[in-house]
Amino acid sequence: MTAEQNLPSQESWRHLYDAAIAFKEAASWDWMQDNDIFGVKDPRTGEVGYCCVLGAAQELFGMTVYRGTEGLNVYLSMASSSIGPDEPDFLFIQRCLMADFQDREMLDKTDRDVIRSLGLKFRGPNEWPQFRSYVPGYFPWHLTEAEALFLAVALEQALNVCLRFRDNPKLLHSLVEGAYLVRTAAQQEEQLAWRDEWLQPEPLKQKVVSFEPLDEATLARIKKSVSPTDQVWEGDFFHFENPMKEQGRPFYPRLFVWAETGSGLLLAIDMNHPENPITLLRDCLIQVMEKSRVFPREIRVRDSEAFELLLPLAEQVRIKLVKTPALRAIHAFRQAIPDYLDSLTRTAEP
Repeated sequence: MTAEQNLPSQESWRHLYDAAIAFKEAASWDWMQDNDIFGVKDPRTGEVGYCCVLGAAQELFGMTVYRGTEGLNVYLSMASSSIGPDEPDFLFIQRCLMADFQDREMLDKTDRDVIRSLGLKFRGPNEWPQFRSYVPGYFPWHLTEAEALFLAVALEQALNVCLRFRDNPKLLHSLVEGAYLVRTAAQQEEQLAWRDEWLQPEPLKQKVVSFEPLDEATLARIKKSVSPTDQVWEGDFFHFENPMKEQGRPFYPRLFVWAETGSGLLLAIDMNHPENPITLLRDCLIQVMEKSRVFPREIRVRDSEAFELLLPLAEQVRIKLVKTPALRAIHAFRQAIPDYLDSLTRTAEP
């Protein structure tokens, strides 16, 4: 399916804008807080979207739909302040759909073209509907057909819940720990019949970590060509904050970085697509060792998958491998990236 074929139809856009306009007119944020969470189950896929009404703080008005247990867990991490907007990875972990109401100048050409094609008119601040899809590793982007269909349904069912919550503030109080009120639908004749259910989030699928072992020829070459040193190296991977676009949806590149802890010297930086495998971290390490002809006394990583990936190599070459939450040299590098980008911008200015 091409990107053009995956765009919402005119009928789907109409449905979505109608749902958003009705949601806006109700102004549910006047009585809903952002911790009044409830769910809407996608009748097409069965995935639950967990809805959070925005606007109680009178800053951003609309609704976020956190998709599945993965999306809900991100919301819960933000609500508990274990991760916040100032965290380096905040931009790159969101899995949600958002409908909000902006000033006209915040919309892009695609938004305005859709509004014009539907013959809709909006005027004033915080009145213009804007819809975005958030996927980990990717730039917030325009909706696909499936996303538009679900977001329209979510807005309609959210309005149902919000209006009932206004009359019954205990509506979302669960008698079962960990369960959420979820609007679910069953097909009856030619239409969907919606009802409330109390459901616990689906358990996250356990990620099975399995990496191809390092081939014997490469291992033999490393052992023959490199010598031990007393250095401590750090290895990590994370997203670069400036989005890139090759074709289709813009993405945040993922950097694979190696640094020497004592001096803070960067040993290697490799920029890749966010879906490229983390085995590139090991490949990058091997290149550093072979180029420098040394290997460190100790390697430090913060990521569990990185630890599992590098453990066989560390054992074979007799490098101490340590998992730690703090990587001093790489943290300093990440902190310096915004200033470095600013300097490039200033240098490019006439």
